[in-house]
Amino acid sequence: MNKEDKHKLRTRQEIEKRGLTSIMNNTKWRAFCDAMYEALPFPPPYIRKDVLNNDAQPFDEDVWYIGDYDEGIHPFYSIEWIAVRPRRLISRGRLVKNELESIEAKFIEVLKKYHIPYQHKEDVFFIYGYANDFSVISKIS
Repeated sequence: MNKEDKHKLRTRQEIEKRGLTSIMNNTKWRAFCDAMYEALPFPPPYIRKDVLNNDAQPFDEDVWYIGDYDEGIHPFYSIEWIAVRPRRLISRGRLVKNELESIEAKFIEVLKKYHIPYQHKEDVFFIYGYANDFSVISKIS
């Protein structure tokens, strides 16, 4: 058994142990990731929490970097959630205050277009790969 197969097995075991249910599949993840580049002015920053990782914390402040939805988000099968903050800080120099660029409205349009369920808390959108509490997740029809 290779490393990836071992990781998949451990992930599956943890999903079963915690009673998680799949929300996203590879097709939805791919459509979502592609749309981050095709439908938005910039790919918004995100934080990824894997099923096997217990220490991921969502954003507590705005950031200057953008998200890597091409290589940095894989593998899809182990994503418990990603926390997306659809805005970024643009540096204007050391003496001028940074500008905040928000693409929240366009980001919500993408979620609706591709029927991506999400949870919105303050300025952060949670996209779940797996969950066991569906009451907080917006249902997109």
